[in-house]
Amino acid sequence: MSDRTKFKAACTLVLGGALILGTACSGTEGGGAWQGVMLDSAGMTVIHNPAEGMWIEGEQWTFQEELRVGSMEGEPAYQFGTIAGIDVDSRGRLFVLDQQAREVRVFSPQGEHLMTMGRPGAGPGELS
Repeated sequence: MSDRTKFKAACTLVLGGALILGTACSGTEGGGAWQGVMLDSAGMTVIHNPAEGMWIEGEQWTFQEELRVGSMEGEPAYQFGTIAGIDVDSRGRLFVLDQQAREVRVFSPQGEHLMTMGRPGAGPGELS
C-alpha cells in the first residue's frame, strides 16, 4: 500500500468518522475458510460477517493515527462544519471540502493549513 493511500485512508477515518473493520482475505490462513453469508436483497449484495475474525492471533488489523487535522476551538481554518469530501494529491497535500463553509481547505502532509479555496456563492470561484 502506498504512503498516499495510507494517508488518505487515515484522514478519511479521522475526519470522516468512518470505522472500517477488515479481515484478511487469504482463504485458509488463520481460522480457516470465511464463514460469512452473502445475500441478494433487491439487487443489492448484503454481506454478514461472523463475529470472530479469520486472522492469526497477533496479526489482527489495527489502526494507528498518523495525523489529526481539526479542532473544536482555535483557528477557523482547523474548524469544520460538514465534511463532504477528502482527497490527497501526489504531493501528499490533503484537500478537505467543508460543505457548510462552502470552501476547500488545503493542508500540508504535516497538517499545516496552506490555503483555502472558494467561498459561498454562485459565481466564479464560489460554491453553493
